[in-house]
Amino acid sequence: MKNRIEKTWTQLNGKKAFIPFVMSGYPKAGLCLEILKTLSNAKCDMIEIGMPFTDPQSDGPIIQMADVVALNNNTTVKSTLETIKEFRLYDNKTPIIWMGYYNPLYRFGLEKFAQEAYESGIDGILIVDLPPEENEVFSSILKKIGINIIHLATPTTSPERLSMILDKASGFLYYVSVKGITGTKEAQGDEIKTHVNYIKSQTDLPVCVGFGINTPQKAKDLQKFADGVIVGSSLIKKMSQMTDEDGNLNVSENDFLNEIKNYILEFTG
Repeated sequence: MKNRIEKTWTQLNGKKAFIPFVMSGYPKAGLCLEILKTLSNAKCDMIEIGMPFTDPQSDGPIIQMADVVALNNNTTVKSTLETIKEFRLYDNKTPIIWMGYYNPLYRFGLEKFAQEAYESGIDGILIVDLPPEENEVFSSILKKIGINIIHLATPTTSPERLSMILDKASGFLYYVSVKGITGTKEAQGDEIKTHVNYIKSQTDLPVCVGFGINTPQKAKDLQKFADGVIVGSSLIKKMSQMTDEDGNLNVSENDFLNEIKNYILEFTG
């Protein structure tokens, strides 16, 4: 049976996906649910939600800032699952992709997490620090209950390793468009196009591009050849412009959410 990610690709029928990234618990725990609803209302095709971690590997300064604020807000695996479960009462269609790190899930219990993730309405899992060589146990657990495991490929991924990654990935492949961390470099279209076209020649999986996508025009340019784009740092930066360093809003909640919706509509409209 298809999960929401697979159904969405079928329903898109060649239309390109827009996937925003938000951080669980940022800027405030109680606001995260309303942000998810806002993204749903702004015509996002899928939503990636990050689980904050103390030692992120690929996140740049903007998302690291959101990590710190979210952890200071006492964001946990359990609270994030609860937020997603509440969101499912509002929107049971838009796919949710969990982005995080292995240690919190290992401590939570892999089988327990997978079951609760499924019950909460999560459709895909992206674990940044769990390479395909080491993911056999977790991947098999997720596969049994119908959750996709999303894998990363980068500009430096060799053809041999790409073959292994594609063999283990499901849902879509996340192509990291720049060498380095998020939010620090701008994606360069010609080079990305060459890499994405090569990947697409090796797989039937959709290929989505993330990192370095900071304007609606950049997103549209990449969507000409990629199946979707993922935008994170620029959205978090937009939120940070309306908060203080502790995540307190300096505008009304209604104005905050309207600004987020209008910003996202520039990409999806």
